[in-house]
Amino acid sequence: QKAYTKTVSRYQNDTIFASIFYDNANRIILKRTGLGDYYDAFYYEYNEKGQVIKEMHCKETNVSEDKKEFKMGVQTVLSKETFEYEQLTPTQLKKKCLNDEGREYKHSIININEKGEKTSENFNFLVSWMHQENQYEYTNQGFLVEETFTSNHSGEVKIENVFEYDTNGVLLSEKRMKNNELLNELSYLYDENKKLNSNFKVSKNYN
Repeated sequence: QKAYTKTVSRYQNDTIFASIFYDNANRIILKRTGLGDYYDAFYYEYNEKGQVIKEMHCKETNVSEDKKEFKMGVQTVLSKETFEYEQLTPTQLKKKCLNDEGREYKHSIININEKGEKTSENFNFLVSWMHQENQYEYTNQGFLVEETFTSNHSGEVKIENVFEYDTNGVLLSEKRMKNNELLNELSYLYDENKKLNSNFKVSKNYN
């Protein structure tokens, strides 16, 4: 047999792609993430104030022959939540979370600064001792730079998402940490029109 050259590509890090869809008001209405043989999808609906009033979590399959395109196959609804809001003060909002049966199972108090930015959200469950808290930090230009989630579910857990931007406010990277341990990192490259080039999105998983 004659000598020949063979090229083998081995990926050292898992790469997961997510497709995000927006409405005309630039609000996220769908986030679909490919996880091998199925997709993890979240759907969102909003009220006239731009507040999320419904979130639906689904497991979906793709029946398209071209896997770069998505064509709905089987969709299984995993959970569905609806939300109601009550303005307590100019800087404080109460959010009620309702389950599939329309019953409130938890509520949160949202604190807002003078710029209208959400700075924290504290959750209380009605029938358990669990609590959750989200905290948010922004740049002077209003870009989210850090999101911290803490919970006592299954022990004390702290998850941090850190975002890095260039001088024009274009997102360059995301880092996700759990209890101060780096879980994964996302890096983004853009074309000359500042449009995200999904072919150069890199994900590194450390867990």
